Amino acid sequence: MNPLKELYRFLNLENEGMETYKLSTEQHSAIAEARNQIKNEDSLTNEQANQEIDKWLEGQYTYPYGCNAH
Repeated sequence: MNPLKELYRFLNLENEGMETYKLSTEQHSAIAEARNQIKNEDSLTNEQANQEIDKWLEGQYTYPYGCNAH
């Protein structure tokens, strides 16, 4: 038997009876926004994110867009 066909058959058996998860309109919008941010490279590196988290934890974080969430 072909190993790929056997794997495919196994995976289908594992998923029998499982319902497909339906996303809400808000969830679709959030995913689209995230994809655009990735596409536009509008993100932080892991190191940048950690630095911002450290600043926030120390109370030195400056919130963007004039938001003051303190």
